[in-house]
Amino acid sequence: MVKLDDNRYGIIYMTTKGNDNTVNYTIINEDGKEIYSEKFKGYCFQTGSQPIVYNGCVVWMVSQYNTDLGKYRNKMYAIPALKK
Repeated sequence: MVKLDDNRYGIIYMTTKGNDNTVNYTIINEDGKEIYSEKFKGYCFQTGSQPIVYNGCVVWMVSQYNTDLGKYRNKMYAIPALKK
């Protein structure tokens, strides 16, 4: 969860079906009511990710093992923070 402003929060989690990842992003208000939701196919969000709001986006990093390279690879993801 990431605080977007004084009254809204973003909840981010990932679902996997087969080999396909989807990041689910839901904005809730201070009462816990959902006010927006969107899915991002092909995105990754790991349990240890610590999203922040930067320049109008929610951004986070993930580290994934690349078997071809034999090492970990870092990747940054970004999604629009607020929808009016």
